[in-house]
Amino acid sequence: MQKNKNFGRGVAAASADLRRGFRDWELRGLMFFGGIIIMAGVAFYMIVEGWDFIQALYFCVATLTTVGYGDLHPTNDISRLFTTAYVLVGVGFILGFVNVVARQATKPIIARMTERDNQRQEQSKD
Repeated sequence: MQKNKNFGRGVAAASADLRRGFRDWELRGLMFFGGIIIMAGVAFYMIVEGWDFIQALYFCVATLTTVGYGDLHPTNDISRLFTTAYVLVGVGFILGFVNVVARQATKPIIARMTERDNQRQEQSKD
């Protein structure tokens, strides 16, 4: 039963850390910029390829997450050139976003570990 209580506390702490992270301007800015990148791709593919919103969104997300199922693909040179630039910009953005989220998620853990280390060092001095 003790294990379940500790798990619940861990989930609650992680949830609080995540809420704090969404207050961070950097993460919010990245989320906004990510939305712009995805919507720009969706608009382009809807106009140039003639895809509907769902197809264009699906292609953009699959492409930026590097899944690339292959069921949809650019059919002309303009789309291929756009997709090349889109992948370079978008994957770089995704990597940056993952970096910020990982930093936000580990910041409280690192702070707790540092505090424990400092307490142990103070105790060992006594």
